[in-house]
Amino acid sequence: MALIKCTECGKSFSDKAACCPECGCPTKLVLKEINSVEVIAKKDENLFNGRTSSKNKNLIKITIVAGILLICILVVFIIIRNVVIPSAKYNDAVELMKSEKYAEAIKAFQNMDGYKNSNEFIKECEYGIAVGLMESGDYLGSIRAFEVLDGYKNSNEFIKECEYSIAVGLMESGDYLGSIRAFEALDGYKDTSALIMNTRRKYAPKATISAGTFHAVGIKPDGSVVSAGANFNGQCDVSEWNDVISVSAGDDFTIGLRSDFTVVAAGSNKYGACDIESWSDIVSVSAYEHTVGLKANGTVVAVGWDKFGQCSKTVDWENIVAVAAGDGHTVGLCSDGTVVAVGSNESGQCNVEDWTDIIAVSAGIQITVGLKADGTVIATGKFDTRYQYNVNGYGYKNIKAIAANGYVAVLADSGRVSVSLKNGGVPSINDDIVAVAVGNSFAIALDSNGYVWSSYGFQYESGIDDWGKIKLP
Repeated sequence: MALIKCTECGKSFSDKAACCPECGCPTKLVLKEINSVEVIAKKDENLFNGRTSSKNKNLIKITIVAGILLICILVVFIIIRNVVIPSAKYNDAVELMKSEKYAEAIKAFQNMDGYKNSNEFIKECEYGIAVGLMESGDYLGSIRAFEVLDGYKNSNEFIKECEYSIAVGLMESGDYLGSIRAFEALDGYKDTSALIMNTRRKYAPKATISAGTFHAVGIKPDGSVVSAGANFNGQCDVSEWNDVISVSAGDDFTIGLRSDFTVVAAGSNKYGACDIESWSDIVSVSAYEHTVGLKANGTVVAVGWDKFGQCSKTVDWENIVAVAAGDGHTVGLCSDGTVVAVGSNESGQCNVEDWTDIIAVSAGIQITVGLKADGTVIATGKFDTRYQYNVNGYGYKNIKAIAANGYVAVLADSGRVSVSLKNGGVPSINDDIVAVAVGNSFAIALDSNGYVWSSYGFQYESGIDDWGKIKLP
């Protein structure tokens, strides 16, 4: 049983009664009307629910579509930002690289933060810059650029090639010591061994004037040789020599180096100092009471007076670029600017082990003199004779040549010669000098016009006056 509400009077009564007890409205009619209302309400509810469901579905659809659109936009943005724009920038950078605008290309690739193979192309551009520097002749800049590449491609080989070109340039410019050192550092690369020898042949010290104890010799422009002075042992019998490129006057003999790098001698052979017939490939000579020859391969040969080992102790020398024979000792200049010396060391004339940065050496009576790269002079040995005094304290600067024997003579860049004497005197030697030589008690100098001047103390000055023009160094 259930209570129902009368549709006529609104009173509630049992659905089992025949009619409404208040107004008499039949129960069946009331139930019928109630059912009709419920049906309509149900329909309305269903209609409302259907409309609500449709709106929700549309909203979901819109949301989904909007999300998809947003995702698409985001994807497009990401593609543009990470693919399209970088690809365009990458292509621009590649074009810069292809047009050899390497510096600009490097900047462009660096801003790409490793995109594709941009890091590899940065290396390639740096390599291109280094190659360009090499091709333009900037070998030092190219070496620095290749070294940064740390072995990329054939950069190490190109470093060697640049160093080789630098060495060749030094050789062609006449930088004898610089080219030798540069070639030696290449350790046999290409034809450096042959070039070292050729460099010695061309640039090893060669004298066109020389002074001995009592005589002097000079080379004429045609390669013949003239002499003046004492000839009691035939040391001046050089008139038949030809093709001579360097001379050295010893005590009482004369040594000549010929253009085929063989050696000739005239004068006393008391100690065997003239036994040079078998010598070959000699590039520089020096004589005193013994004869020293520098070979093209940087080794040394020596003959003559050997009381103190001034000849025999040179056999192990190597990498020598200049030699000097003194009174009982021999001096060698090494390619690294250091100096070696053997023989008598009675007055400390062989104390050269600490010398560095030397570019020329000369030896005399118990003295050794060195010219440093900065144009100053260093010396060791005995300086209290009547002809020489300690050049270490003289303050020589801007010196380009030195000579030692009984005197020590220095030639300045200005062309002025100073000859160190115990009393500080300077013999009368003309300015504009290009070469100087000293004997036991005199000095001679060659001017830029090819004429030789002699200092006081040389009793055969008139003989030099007859020489005419001498070959310039």
